[in-house]
Parts: sequence; C-alpha cells; structure tokens
Amino acid sequence: IAAGMNGYVRYWQYDVWKQNSQIFYLDDGTPLFTTTDASYFLGLAQAVKRDNNAQTFNEKRLYPTNKQVNQGQGSEPKLRETPLLSVVLSMMADESSVKSLLSAGNSLIPITSILTALMIFMAFGAAGYWLEGSIAAAGGGLSMAYLPRSGAGRIDTDQLNLGFFYLMTGLVIWAARAKSQRASLVLAALAGAVFWLFDWWYSKPFFGWAFFIGFIWLSFVCRRNIKLLALQSVLLLGLSGLPFMGLGVSGDSAYLADTLSFEGLIFPNTFDTITEITRVPFSEILIRLSGSVWLGGLSMMGLGLWAVRHPALAIVFGPAAAFALLNFAIGNRAIFYSAPMLWFGFGWLLLSLARYGETKITLSYLRAVAPLIAVSIGFVSVWFASPTSYLQSPTFDKSTVRHFQKLDTILPKADVAIASWWDYGYMSMLVNGRPTLHDGGSSSTPTTYFIANNLIQKSQKQAALELKTLGNDGFRDVIKHRLGEVQQSSESATETYLVLTEDMTRWMSSISKIGGFDIKAGRPYQFDGVKPDYQLGYQEVTCQPTNNVQEFLCNGDRLNLVSGALGKRAILYGAVVSKNGQRTNGRQFSNANTPFILHSEIGTKATRNVLIHRDLYFSVFHQLYYLNQPDPKYFELVYDGFPKMRVFRILHIPNVTR
Repeated sequence: IAAGMNGYVRYWQYDVWKQNSQIFYLDDGTPLFTTTDASYFLGLAQAVKRDNNAQTFNEKRLYPTNKQVNQGQGSEPKLRETPLLSVVLSMMADESSVKSLLSAGNSLIPITSILTALMIFMAFGAAGYWLEGSIAAAGGGLSMAYLPRSGAGRIDTDQLNLGFFYLMTGLVIWAARAKSQRASLVLAALAGAVFWLFDWWYSKPFFGWAFFIGFIWLSFVCRRNIKLLALQSVLLLGLSGLPFMGLGVSGDSAYLADTLSFEGLIFPNTFDTITEITRVPFSEILIRLSGSVWLGGLSMMGLGLWAVRHPALAIVFGPAAAFALLNFAIGNRAIFYSAPMLWFGFGWLLLSLARYGETKITLSYLRAVAPLIAVSIGFVSVWFASPTSYLQSPTFDKSTVRHFQKLDTILPKADVAIASWWDYGYMSMLVNGRPTLHDGGSSSTPTTYFIANNLIQKSQKQAALELKTLGNDGFRDVIKHRLGEVQQSSESATETYLVLTEDMTRWMSSISKIGGFDIKAGRPYQFDGVKPDYQLGYQEVTCQPTNNVQEFLCNGDRLNLVSGALGKRAILYGAVVSKNGQRTNGRQFSNANTPFILHSEIGTKATRNVLIHRDLYFSVFHQLYYLNQPDPKYFELVYDGFPKMRVFRILHIPNVTR
C-alpha cells in the first residue's frame, strides 16, 4: 500500500502533464523536466550512448578550463566514473536524441518512487517494525521535503537517494543481528555490494562510514563475536570499496563558507543565492517532514520514546534523524532523509496504542484487527497530511527551451562557447551541443562572479574583453587581468556568444548580489542612494493613463512625467520608453532625489513597467537586452528572440592589454 501510494501520486502527476501538454511538452512531444540538474544526467547519458564514455560532455563544461584539464589527462574516463543514473538512462533510451533521453528519464520517476518506499519499508522491517515501517515508507516518500525532489520531471539522484540510504541501514541491521554465521557473512557482503552501487549512484563516502560505524556498534551489542565481526568487516569494506574513497568531507566546503578565495582574491559564495540550501526555521522543518507542526511534534515525541526504549537501534538510525539538524549548517536540501524517521515515530505511537488496547479488549476479533486499524489510521493521516496534489512547473518554459534549441542552427559548430547564467548551463549543452562557461556544478567558481560582474557593469568594452577572455582562456586569465598582470591580447580562436534572457530579469537580485562585490576588498559594493544591502532588480509597477497626458497612475500613486514625482516625492532620476526592445524616448529629471528610473516597455511583444536603479539601467545587461543598444565595436546582435532571448557575438578587441 505504501509503495502504491507513492507510485500513484507520480503517475497522477504525469497524467496532469498529458492533459496540459502545452506546458509540459515541446511541440514534438519531448517532455520537459523540473530541475536544472536533469540536463546534467541526460547530457552524460547522451555522451555515453554515443561514445561509451562521458569525455565529450565533460570537455564542454566550464569551458575552456575543463577542456584543457581533460585533454591533459590523455585517457578516456571510465564508465564507473559516470553517475549510475546516467548509465541507466543511456541503457533505457532507444537512441541518443534529447526526446528519447527525456522520455526515458521521466518514465523512471514512478518506478524509483515505488522502489524507495519498499526500501524504507525493508529498513524498519529489519529492525522488527514492519507495520510501522509501512507508515514510514508512505509518509517519507510523500512528504513535502521529498516529493518536490522526486516528483514528475525531477530527473536527479534524489529519486533513489532516500531509498538507497534506508536500504543500507536495513542491511547493516540484518547483518549485525543475523544468528546464522553464514547468513551474517552473506548479508555483510550484500551490504558492501549495495553500497558500491549507492556510491556509483550518489558518491558520498561519509554515508558509507556512518553505515559501517552503525554496523560495528550493533554487532557488539548483539553478538560480541570479534572473529565474526572481523570477517564481516573485511567483506563489507572490500566489496564497498570504502577504504579507497576517503571520508568524502572537507572543512573548506562551499556549504560552510561565506566567501571563497581564489588566487588571493575574495569571491562571494554563490550558494547564498540558492533557495534550496537556505536555512529554514525548525517549525518549517516539521511542516515539510510531516505536514504540520502539531503532527510533527507528535511524531517527534513518538520517535523520542522509541529511542529511549531501544537505544541500540536508535544509534543506527541516528544519522537519518540527524539530517534534519543539518539544516542549520548547510541548509534545508538534505532534511528529506529525516522524513521517514518522523513518520516512523508517528506509526510507532499508533501501533503502541493499538497493542496496549489489545490487552484491554476482551473480544478476540477486535484484538486481531486493532493493529490493522492503527495502520489504516496511519495511511489516512499520511495521505491527508501530505501534498498529494503537488505539481511542479518545468524548470524552463517550452519557449525558452525552443530558443536555446535554435542556437544549434544559429551558432557555429566548432570553436564556440556560450556565456549566460549558470542555471542554463546543462540545458543549453543538452539541446544545442555548444560548450558553456559555467553551470550548476561550477556555479561557485570565479567564472560565475565574472559573468555577473560584467553583466551589471557599465563598460561594454570591459565586459567584452573579460567575457572574451573567459571563453578563450578561462577565469584564471581574467584573475591575472584584475591583479594587474599585463599581457598582450591575441586573436581568440573561440567565438564567444552572450545569451541574455527574460528569466535573468527575475534572477537579477541574485546576479547583482554576486556581481556587486569587490573581490579585492572582500565586501559588497555600495550602490548610490540606497541602503548598503540593496540588490539591483526589476520592480514591477502597474501604470495606467489618466485624463492628464502628463500623469499616470502607478501602483495607486500619481506619476508626474514633468517633475518625476510619484505621489508626493520626486523619486525618478529619469523615465525611458522602449518598443519591442528598442529605446524610443526618454528624459532625465533635474530635481529627483533618488537614483531610480522608470522603464516602460510597449509594443506587441511585451508590455511592462519597471522601476530600476540607474546603475542597472546603464548596465551591460539592460543596455543590450532591454534596449538593444550594443556598442558595435564590442557586441553584435546575431539572434533577436525578444522578449525571451537575445544573443550577441562578442567581438575581438585588438591592440588592448589585459
């Protein structure tokens, strides 16, 4: 039943996809996806399908740095070095086309959700709690912490990470408690082999060490047979490969640092702008894990009482419960590992009450059904407490994906690189095959800072120079330039194209938070006329004409186009009008006391009014994307898909030093 509940919700999600194909499918029937990382695994699968290895994919990432590194290695990467998910997708897909790969990836989601529920069920069954484990399996797989990470379109390792984690927990419990020596050795070997697969699926060696420590602990408690324990340990460690993996943790992890240091410069940590790794309040954790604060509190009480009564097993399950606490160290992305534990606590309370009731019930047939009634109450509670009608939108709408597909025919086939925001990195490579300067896996590198910084700066010449250098030589040469090391610029062999999109207007606060940073001083910029923590962004304003041709009604206040006053304050530095992404008119107000500009976009392609800081108005991004005013010495428009996308070729700048 628990597996069926989990599978049903995912199948229902795909039914909604089919009923709304205009949102979830491209025109040729290609399904979309709901995580930026989907394209990473699909891109690797495509390379494996074509070439039996992932070298071509890896060389296109973090271009040109990865190309230089991979070419220097001199050997093709082994299949074991490619994530197991990508290998599985390459085997499931009929061919290497994007449509075939995406169809295979989406067809896998309901299957892995069912497997995850069964694996959770087995973990608690290994400890002797089959009925409680069924409630944990249903609730853990449908919790708000996990469903968004394993729902329709979420082609990512998370779809089976939870299952593998609990399956390993169950196997070490079985191996530690088995009474037969032969069975204990077989189970230890099985645990090692399964972790080898788990590490291939999601390489986190510290998981394996946590399982091994739990196994040692429980073996001492249950058997205290040193010789048998030694034999089991050899099998488990040998087949898992743990001794050759290291610990898999680092004290300088980007998750723990506020800033990052490269070549003596201090860069902002891009992780600060990613919502899934932000810290959330404890009450929010309970809601995400169990649906409500009171139900979460009740579950915690049950889990705590069980842990007091069974401390030996509680220590083995301890890492799973502790993931919720990692929220306060690395953010909320890993709290879903704790969801089955809380639902187990709830199930244990229900079954404990049922078993207590059995001792008080005189009728035998009522005693027999008491546990089943408790489990039924558990399943019903899971269903109504979980977001069973949850549906996630595609990461990128079909129009954006289509525009990136067009780059396959617009851009040259060789010696080309795409500079855009990191969210597009994997997807762009998948649909047009061109190298990208950064992506989700390299978002914390200096490349992300340099792209963000050049998007919000005013000098198109400087932006063209550094973006061209990024595409030709990599971020280390840009760092040399920033440090004042002079070298002659030469003709670039790589054509670099700057891709700007409508999505980037929504991401501008994150872009400005990263790019608006002084990497020499190690602190954020101070924009004129605003608070120190101000971030550039596009503030939507609703404006309507009035009877007075010199006035508009904007967000309930009168905007005077003569004085620049909005309401009673002269807040506008200027006002600009553009039509279909081309500036048509504008004026500057002499008595404005704030640095804001009202930009009104009119025409058939887009209509909007935005209030922006003048630094954003004069930025490279706004001048190129919203006004189509590239300096012809530095940028050339090669594709105009406004308001979704504009693509500029970055021109070579002769006779300059960098």
